[in-house]
Amino acid sequence: MINQFLIRRPKDDAAGVIPKRIRMQDIELLTIKEVAALLKVSPTSVRRLQQGRHLPFIKVGGSVRFTKNDIVEFLKKERVEAIARRF
Repeated sequence: MINQFLIRRPKDDAAGVIPKRIRMQDIELLTIKEVAALLKVSPTSVRRLQQGRHLPFIKVGGSVRFTKNDIVEFLKKERVEAIARRF
């Protein structure tokens, strides 16, 4: 069983790329239904976001999964700031 995998970060020095280890237990994978419940939208809406490549996803076998961190980042990116009004 593999409990760690290697990702690459941008080059930090002339020596090359510095590897960073991530433990699999640190990554929480969510199904389409779980993401729909989290975002309070329908599973069809989640599929549209996924198929339009608005939500990053992972294919596990034939199934689509989302990382919780990616969903949180999506929400941060989609946030619309309030306009300050003076009375």
